Formats: sequence, structure tokens, C-alpha cells
Amino acid sequence: MIRVDVHIPKWDYEVHCFFAVTEYWTDVIMEELWYLQIPADKAKRAYDNLSSGELNTGLCFANPELREAVLVVAKASEASEFINSVSHENHHLASYVAKQFGLDPTGEEVAYFAGELMKEQFPYIKHLMCDCCRKKIYHERTHGDDRGYGVSEHGRLTPYLE
Repeated sequence: MIRVDVHIPKWDYEVHCFFAVTEYWTDVIMEELWYLQIPADKAKRAYDNLSSGELNTGLCFANPELREAVLVVAKASEASEFINSVSHENHHLASYVAKQFGLDPTGEEVAYFAGELMKEQFPYIKHLMCDCCRKKIYHERTHGDDRGYGVSEHGRLTPYLE
């Protein structure tokens, strides 16, 4: 799991982001949600989602009074699914912020919020947005090195497929 705490200064908003989440992290994330005073019915749905172990899922909960949110993206089956889930959950949060501050949900201010959020998340999750990078990291973690990732005659990394 990757945890990133993002602060968006213009709105004084704190976003606790959890990426590549598995069911192992359910209790940690639920603690964050309880801190943000998630209602019991939403907590049950969040718990069921988190503990399911399903790929390509996520959730977002915001507390407008605290100006804090929890954003979760589960592990993904492939890079495009990860990008889809991050975009989906970021959109939910941008919508919550639009509603909270009375902004046009299709307007520039909300788009800037979403852009700032993504810009802050990007350095921590960029390696999950490319299937080749995901496979390389998996190989390094399971084999202890990056051998098997050869360089072609064009100087490009070629994925090691097991």
C-alpha cells in the first residue's frame, strides 16, 4: 500500500490517499474513516468494499466540517484500471468540494482542485500507471533484482514475463 497525505492550500483541504490497497489494510483505513466521523451505514459499505479483496475498486469519503477526506484505490488488474479508479475517486472528491463550497461542478475552480490533487498524488503513484513499470517492480520485488528486464537493440526495457 502507498499512503499519501495531500494538502490543497487554496481550500485548506487535507486528503488521506491510500493506493494499491489490499484487504490487509482494512482496519487502518477504517480508523481513518472513523476519525472523519463516517456514518454507520457508509462505514459498513466501506468495510465490505475494503475487506472484499476485489481489484479495481475504491472509495471516497469527505467530512466538510473538518475539511478532510479519505480516498482509497485498491490494487488494479492493469495500469489502465488503476488510472480509471484514481480518476473516478478524484472526481468524487472534486464533486464533494464543489458542493461544499457552492462551486459550479463543471467550472474551472473544481477542475483546478482535481488537477492539484492529481499533481500531488502523481510522484507516489506514477509507477502504477504503466504496465511495464508495474511488471518491472514486481520482478524486482520477487527476484531481488531487475535481471530478466533486458534492453532491446533500441534501448528500451522489455518486460520479463513469467
